[in-house]
Amino acid sequence: MTRVLVVDDEPDICQMLCTHLNKLDYKADCAASVREAIEKLQISAYDLLFIDIDLTDGSGFEVITYLNITKVDLKIIVISAYHQEVNKAMQLGAHYFIPKPFSIKAVHTALRTLNLLAL
Repeated sequence: MTRVLVVDDEPDICQMLCTHLNKLDYKADCAASVREAIEKLQISAYDLLFIDIDLTDGSGFEVITYLNITKVDLKIIVISAYHQEVNKAMQLGAHYFIPKPFSIKAVHTALRTLNLLAL
């Protein structure tokens, strides 16, 4: 089963994504901050990360950098209203960028593009 970590400080987004991913037979967990995301990444192995850039205690880029330093191999999908950050996200190792506001269709497109969804 594919394990997913959703990192966003907006509870509605975390809940919506986790609920939808669980319905698609993923095992999804949520984190609301950089600190919580890194703690969860240290404890569990994930295959996929959905991450917002603007978090209450820092930047999602900190989590991506942490992953690069620790050599954790997982797919990274950035979800952010900061469209101008797409290049930086990709340079740091993100595999896909979904601009906010987004739809479930955009999530499916990202998953298909990364060969993680066969719909």
